[in-house]
Amino acid sequence: MGRRRGRAAAAGLLPAYVAEHLPGLAHAVDTWTRLAGRHPDPVLDHAEAALADLAGGRQRENWWRLHAAAVAALTPLRPLRVLTLLERYGPDSLPVAINSALGPLVAADAERVIAWITSPHRVERRHEPLPPPGVLSRLVKAEPVSLPLLGRHWLCRDRHFAALLKAMAPAGRPAFLDAVTAAGARREPALAVLELLPGGRHGQQARLA
Repeated sequence: MGRRRGRAAAAGLLPAYVAEHLPGLAHAVDTWTRLAGRHPDPVLDHAEAALADLAGGRQRENWWRLHAAAVAALTPLRPLRVLTLLERYGPDSLPVAINSALGPLVAADAERVIAWITSPHRVERRHEPLPPPGVLSRLVKAEPVSLPLLGRHWLCRDRHFAALLKAMAPAGRPAFLDAVTAAGARREPALAVLELLPGGRHGQQARLA
């Protein structure tokens, strides 16, 4: 019994030990993803401090290139803290690892995820990765009021816009299309989504295209 208590006490002290010594040992860590899974809060604390010290631009992009997989491992454990990290110090372009791990972030706060993706402060790559179908389905089911804003943001990315529309029930697609274009979209989406619309609307959009 005493030995078991001793192990439990040691396990309880380990996160505090990691938090205290991680800044000085960060240069020697070569398994950030595993460390993030075991000690999410100290790793996030270290990430916030490291990113705050960087000037931004290429330095920050390099940090994300090296550590995106570790941050992605934290999304199911600390989704709101990861969202805050992205909002404050996120990369201009969406890393593939983070893109694949958006599901827990959407479940935690779909509105904030859309706000970050559509932020005018981000500079998207020409070939921005497409979120997995499961993430898009979860995003649609969450019914965030800003979903048309995401549609408008992706209107010039045919593949992204079509995938978002495909994640919706067919009956709801025409109303979503109307919501996207209601604020004066700069591009006619018909060619990208024609085959995804119900029959009657399909013909209407075809005549407009």
